[in-house]
Amino acid sequence: MQRKAHKKGKCATAYCKNKPEGKYCSTCRSRNARKSDPVRYAYNNLRNNAKRRGIVFTITLSDFRKFCHKVKYIGHSGRSAESYTIDRRHNDVGYHIDNIAVITRSENVKKYFYYDWRTKTAAYAVETSSEIAEDMPF
Repeated sequence: MQRKAHKKGKCATAYCKNKPEGKYCSTCRSRNARKSDPVRYAYNNLRNNAKRRGIVFTITLSDFRKFCHKVKYIGHSGRSAESYTIDRRHNDVGYHIDNIAVITRSENVKKYFYYDWRTKTAAYAVETSSEIAEDMPF
């Protein structure tokens, strides 16, 4: 794809009509960063979300790269129910390389919510899903 010359007031990306702060608008700059190094992008998102939520984050980028390569996180991350997410094994401990695991989005939701088939209502689970009820279908 050949880039067009940068015109004043338009992003340098051919199809974008956003006003740039420099050569690219923030959306295109973010998209380019995600394409160039998806592991670093995922690491920064995880670290920034932990900081926003006040959770301790001690994982280094090199450890996170090894973890992602080992569990094939980047190839399976996304927004579908079967895509991978990073989960803390013990919620009282922060993000540490020994405390993270990969689970699917649907498994992550099942940890916190369950559906009571008798009353036909969804409820918030304080316990883990294995301790909620034995007659639940999941």
